[in-house]
Amino acid sequence: MQYSNKKNRSRKKNHNIENEKFDLKDQERLLKRKDDAAEWITQKMIAEEFKAVYGDFETKVERVPDHLALSLSKEIDCPFEFAKTSYQIEMDGVLDAKDACKELTIEYDRRKAIGQLIPQTYSHMLNFAIDEGKWIEYLRTTFVKHLEEKIIELSNLETAALGEKSVEKIIDVINERQRIVEGFLLPLMSKYISDHPRCSVTETGARLASSLLNKPIGAGHNALKEGKHQLSNWLSNVLSFLKKFENESPFTKKIYKQVLEHKKEIAKTFETISINALANILIELSPRPTHPAFDESKYVITHVPIPRFGMVGPILVDPIDFLERDIRLSRRRIEDKEDFLDNSIQKTFRSLIKKKEREEKGKKVKLEEVGAELLFEMYQRFNIESDKTPETFLEDILAMLEEEKVPNVPEDKSQAIRDYSKNLIKSVIYPQISQNSSN
Repeated sequence: MQYSNKKNRSRKKNHNIENEKFDLKDQERLLKRKDDAAEWITQKMIAEEFKAVYGDFETKVERVPDHLALSLSKEIDCPFEFAKTSYQIEMDGVLDAKDACKELTIEYDRRKAIGQLIPQTYSHMLNFAIDEGKWIEYLRTTFVKHLEEKIIELSNLETAALGEKSVEKIIDVINERQRIVEGFLLPLMSKYISDHPRCSVTETGARLASSLLNKPIGAGHNALKEGKHQLSNWLSNVLSFLKKFENESPFTKKIYKQVLEHKKEIAKTFETISINALANILIELSPRPTHPAFDESKYVITHVPIPRFGMVGPILVDPIDFLERDIRLSRRRIEDKEDFLDNSIQKTFRSLIKKKEREEKGKKVKLEEVGAELLFEMYQRFNIESDKTPETFLEDILAMLEEEKVPNVPEDKSQAIRDYSKNLIKSVIYPQISQNSSN
């Protein structure tokens, strides 16, 4: 937020966002905020950014040739006004026209469901599509860029905290997270809610999550569930560490209690969860700057890809990046498809286990959990419409191991889980890839 004088700065000091649990002002040395006013935004600033960046969006939409919009409208079966806007969104390189039209339709149907149907006139429908089109472009581009920039400092603090755990470093991480929440996410989410009548906090969070992860809107709710699970685990680890120092001073005792309260807030259902908690979940979902953290192949380039003839491949860093690539490639193989897929799953599984062992500081890794996380990530990456979560995948794997009476031997369990994963890839993911290719 912008503060230009002492009075305003004082007002900022007393500012208290609803359900804020990490506002620890007792020791300025540990909880020093970065009061750079340029890093704080308000709803007014977001509106001004919209005007500056997307001021000509309406003009560009109106200039879309009618015959092209009409052709697209018939092709994807959507209103003419939606087609004009979706066409421009695709021309801006933000989103495929078909996907953009789906997002417009989802919001249109939501408003219809709450009794705020858009009047069926050309001007009203076009104005709605343009206003929502601006949000689509903002969330899919500017929002992601801004948050990625803010996550860099947080990522550095998280890395430092992992390397040398201390109360001070933990508080640095907590403080930086809340700075991003207060200075960026809360104003943005509030602005989105004000522009979308009767839009819930969770619906807003799902919309931002889908944009952040570059997934369809429908995947946003599952992403929030996963982020909630990850954040809960992180808070549990923080509490376990702080427990050792809880009684050393009133300050550390207060920190422990506030982190505990935040964990209770995160545990609430999505119907009752606060906007502050959801913003923290979005931070948990935000991709961190990645560095290879596993055995790299001598034959696969993992640095930033080099464009060739205007095309560029994905950056292959995480083990699952390689599996995703190999799944797509395996469909084209004829003679050694089974061996190729088996080998890729085995290497990915092994790399994930090593990665988890490093994260858990040598603790015994549960193979079932690794398999559940792998399958959940695959479903997310290939946009499989499913209510599956890591927890439900874990239940399925445990049921499979029990049904097939797999011995409690690591090699046997690993083989059974890999075979189970391969069968799901062939029966669920292959058809999805074929369907996407035909579309």
